[in-house]
Amino acid sequence: MAEAVVSTKFQVVIPKEIRREIGLKSGQVLQVIAKGGVITLVPDQPIARMKGFLRGMKTSALREARASKRSFLARAGDLVVRGPADLSTSKRRFEGYGR
Repeated sequence: MAEAVVSTKFQVVIPKEIRREIGLKSGQVLQVIAKGGVITLVPDQPIARMKGFLRGMKTSALREARASKRSFLARAGDLVVRGPADLSTSKRRFEGYGR
């Protein structure tokens, strides 16, 4: 197991064998996570490396939730105010009710 020492400026040098093992480059950004008295350094990865990350994930539940939301909004009809432009139109519709 490699060791590192915290300097008086609270700097830590990552041992050479660890840098080589994970392919760490000078200037690379690391995310620092502290939890339960343990500090973890996680290298940021370019977004291109995430390609295919979720391949094989079941999305049926997500699609069902979207469809459910769409059907709810469709049933709500005139009661849904989407923004300032729709407000005057919706007001006119509501003023017509009850007459």
